[in-house]
Amino acid sequence: MSLPESSPKLSKWFFLLSDALLITVAAFIAANSPRPLTPTAILAIVGCVSIGAIVTAAALIADYVRKQEEAFDDRQRALESLSRTVATSAEQISIAAAGLNEIGELVTKSLKHVEHLPHKLQEKINEFTRQLNEFAVTENEALQQEINTLRASEAEKLEAAGDRIAKATTELARIEAGAVKHATAAHDTLARLPAAFAQARHEAESSLTAASSRALHALEEKFAGLTRTLETKLAALEAVAAKIPQVAVVVAPAAPAPVVSAAAPAATAPAMESAPAVPETTSVTTGAVNPEPVSAPDDETAPEPTESKPRKPRAPRKAKVDELVLPMPGDESAEPPAATSADEFTQLAPDEAAPARSVSADGATRLLVTAYIGIGNRLFIRGDGPGLSREKGVPLQFVSIGRWRWETTEAAGPVCARLYKNDETECVTPGELTLEAGHQAEVTAVF
Repeated sequence: MSLPESSPKLSKWFFLLSDALLITVAAFIAANSPRPLTPTAILAIVGCVSIGAIVTAAALIADYVRKQEEAFDDRQRALESLSRTVATSAEQISIAAAGLNEIGELVTKSLKHVEHLPHKLQEKINEFTRQLNEFAVTENEALQQEINTLRASEAEKLEAAGDRIAKATTELARIEAGAVKHATAAHDTLARLPAAFAQARHEAESSLTAASSRALHALEEKFAGLTRTLETKLAALEAVAAKIPQVAVVVAPAAPAPVVSAAAPAATAPAMESAPAVPETTSVTTGAVNPEPVSAPDDETAPEPTESKPRKPRAPRKAKVDELVLPMPGDESAEPPAATSADEFTQLAPDEAAPARSVSADGATRLLVTAYIGIGNRLFIRGDGPGLSREKGVPLQFVSIGRWRWETTEAAGPVCARLYKNDETECVTPGELTLEAGHQAEVTAVF
């Protein structure tokens, strides 16, 4: 039998309102009754208050009874749930008992199997041992066959190698004989080399002497031909000069340029070039100089003297062919040309090689280097200073193409340093650098 979840509740408001109404009636009677109160009024007031108290007590009793009933119902429901739980537990216990019986049977069967297990294990071990023995025998036979095959093949290879070694020995003996023969021939050639060298030197000297003689003879013939041509031209010039009339050259003492008076001005130009300047008036002819002065004719038809333009001095003519002196073979007196020392040609000017120093704005000790060392190469610095060492270099920071930088803010004194390319090749210029603390130096490195 299932109980309801909750019993109907009795409202308390009815009892409380009834009590309040009765008390209100009693107060009304007390207020409207004459003084002193009559027995009837007192009885009415007591009756109203008593009835209100009874009504209130009835409400409390009814509420208590209802709570007792609810507690009883809860206990009944708890007993019902407990009985259901007990029934379920009994069923599970019965199921567990049945399972225990089955487990006991399984344990009994397992014990029987365990009793037979050693015999089965022994049989399996014997069978496995027999299979291992059969496999070992089969494997040994296969290995023996492979060993025999490898031995036969290795024997054939050894025989072939022995044949090749014998052939190589024969070939080496033949090569050794040829090498001895070539060495003997080379030794003989080396023995004949000084004589051949002396003969070649003698032939070269003879050839050079003959070539020099032929060149000298050709030069002499050419010089003789030029001399004859020059004499012929001089004779022709003298013949032409003999036909030219006399030319009078008048030189004024105060004039800056000589005054020339002649009948044919165009014919006097060659004579004026060859005639020296004289302080007095002189008569010049092509053949000889007239000691007497020659004056110009008195007639007005004579040409007026013209001033000749001064000639510019000629620069000395340069030699067309420089003499080349070459030492001849065997000429011990000939000295080789002096080699130009590397100090005569410097890549940088002294001002450019020296570092340019200035006070840095941020107070750091900074070194700016201009060095074109090629793509893939780096610039390192070694020295005595913060973060520097003489054994291992510190790479400079790449600024731009050909520009590198190193700086530190921990320098308390001068920093001595050297530059290296790839931490291997030392910089030739400027060599040892001294950086003042808080200064900035700019140098150009040349390797």
